[in-house]
Amino acid sequence: MIAELAALGAAFCWGLSGLISINPLQKIGALAFNRVRMSLVFLMLAALSVMTGAWRGFPVSSLQTLMVSGLIVFIGDTALFGSLKRLGPSRAAVVFAFHAPMTVIMGWFLLGEHLKVFTLIGCGIVTTGVIIAILTAK
Repeated sequence: MIAELAALGAAFCWGLSGLISINPLQKIGALAFNRVRMSLVFLMLAALSVMTGAWRGFPVSSLQTLMVSGLIVFIGDTALFGSLKRLGPSRAAVVFAFHAPMTVIMGWFLLGEHLKVFTLIGCGIVTTGVIIAILTAK
């Protein structure tokens, strides 16, 4: 039950973020918006790490991997917010609805993962429902 509530909360936050970020995106642009967002996330993570002492257990050997990962996330998020700015929240939500199916496809091709037929049918039904709901909500 906790996992389902966490997933529902994440979906709610994801949907809300597209709605509340569109105005700042249009005013300052995707790059500046993402730079501000990443700076705030860094400050929150740094404060949490200092308060909990979790930074003490961080292996310095992982720093280069962490920096490359952060750069990839920054580039991806900038492209994401650029598309949100150009498409608007409704059209961007249709594109975002393909996140789960694309993850399944990439898992199948790249990792050799296999899902049961009913799971694939369920993914298709949910994705189709989300797309229909978004496209008809205008």
